[in-house]
Amino acid sequence: GSSQNENFLFQKDKMKIKVYDRNCNHNFGKLFLKGNNAICPLHGWELDLVNEKYINASCSKKPLLTIHENELDSPFIEIESKTKKLNTLNFKTKKNLTIRFINHACIHVQVDNEFSFATDPWIIGSAFCNGWWLEKDSPVDAFEILNNSDFIYISHNHPDHLHPKSLEYLRKDMPILTAGFANESTVILLKECGFKDITVMDFSSRYSNASNEFSIAVLKSGDFREDSGLLFEIGEFTGLLTVDSNLLNFGRLPNVDILASSFAGGASGFPLCFENYSQTEKEKIIERNRKAIFSTNLTTIKLTKPKYFMPYAGFFCEKAERDQYIQRFNKKNSSKDFYDICIKNNCQLLDNNENQIFKFFGK
Repeated sequence: GSSQNENFLFQKDKMKIKVYDRNCNHNFGKLFLKGNNAICPLHGWELDLVNEKYINASCSKKPLLTIHENELDSPFIEIESKTKKLNTLNFKTKKNLTIRFINHACIHVQVDNEFSFATDPWIIGSAFCNGWWLEKDSPVDAFEILNNSDFIYISHNHPDHLHPKSLEYLRKDMPILTAGFANESTVILLKECGFKDITVMDFSSRYSNASNEFSIAVLKSGDFREDSGLLFEIGEFTGLLTVDSNLLNFGRLPNVDILASSFAGGASGFPLCFENYSQTEKEKIIERNRKAIFSTNLTTIKLTKPKYFMPYAGFFCEKAERDQYIQRFNKKNSSKDFYDICIKNNCQLLDNNENQIFKFFGK
């Protein structure tokens, strides 16, 4: 049979054991076991671990090591594990940059007087069948800011990121940037909302404008979820928005100046809406899930070494009368909960509860 750990795939056939790395040969996505084969969530390449060939492409993958079962009696088998970083373009110009928090996962980035863009506008109303409401009111000029942007990035199709009611208030000639998911989950909904200028970026591409010293790349969540994040370079400044992604780009990330990531947890009806758990069990699961958010963000902070960390995409609450039980027990992380993590990793916490506008010059 087959098994995997963080870095390697293992396949045993009779007395022979093959060890593969988990890098897909197509665009270096991370292979995951599914049945006896391994599949990449980037573009669906599927590797037959027995015959060392990809099923849907004319390509093979050589094992790192093939050993006989009896060799496992030796104390150690050493295999080198390499960690790759995503390259940046190393622009040199110092630019004036303003990052403004609008609400939840919506931020606005203004570069001098050159251009601006915004992300995931949920400005008014509720999401998830009235299950989620914005924790705070949006700024009175939110739609004015958005409609004056040069483009808007939509990370994925969840309604707190692709929010039809908020999108009604955007001009329909607005250029929209989104991810190249295989089933076009965001594109279909954006077209239904009336947008026609939609750019879909493949996860292995990058847009760059050398004269403006600007580049942008849409990166895939490191699993089979249809989530994405955004890497942008503006002059010498580099920013990364992981949104809701797990191990964005499979951990292959550059060092950045600012990292913004979801932080709150409490994003599911599990376990509170399930009756086969006791109240004590539910509270333990919620606490475990909250700690998992800390672990994910800590991993990304260590990978990217940011100067600044901005918790975002978590400013929601339950308000419907039917959800009073969920509101009472669905404990969430706060921005300030990440203060110690930032201090220990030499980065500054940017708390949107205290300030909504952050201005940078150069880095």
